[in-house]
Amino acid sequence: MIGLDRPTRRSFETTFARRAEEMRVWLAQLTPRAAERIGCANAYRLLLKTPRTVIEARRGAARGTGKVSVEGQVSPARDAVRVEREVESRLGWTSAQIVTTADGAFRDTIERLPPGDYTITYRARCDGQQPGSDPATLTVQVGA
Repeated sequence: MIGLDRPTRRSFETTFARRAEEMRVWLAQLTPRAAERIGCANAYRLLLKTPRTVIEARRGAARGTGKVSVEGQVSPARDAVRVEREVESRLGWTSAQIVTTADGAFRDTIERLPPGDYTITYRARCDGQQPGSDPATLTVQVGA
């Protein structure tokens, strides 16, 4: 975990912004998963006894169309959970943000994918209301 505390209110107020920025710089040097855990999720789990979010994703797309549809769910179900999507291929990677509905569900469509193999990873982000999640990963092949 990472945190910030000072012995007096005055010293806290005068150093908070600078120290918080130093921590953000340090966390940015880690993998996204490690930064998520150290910056937020571990504190939820240890201090608040909050269960870790579980994320599931299922593919529901047609092959050969260059379009992939995915349905997913976070548990416990919550409205407006930020879900980060990463798509990796031999050409590089892209990312996007998706938000769940009130029942914790999300739908995602990735269009115009050239033929090839793709790894699609979804991860619920730690947002101050709940901890993040381990990733849900799908491997997809888009035909010619």
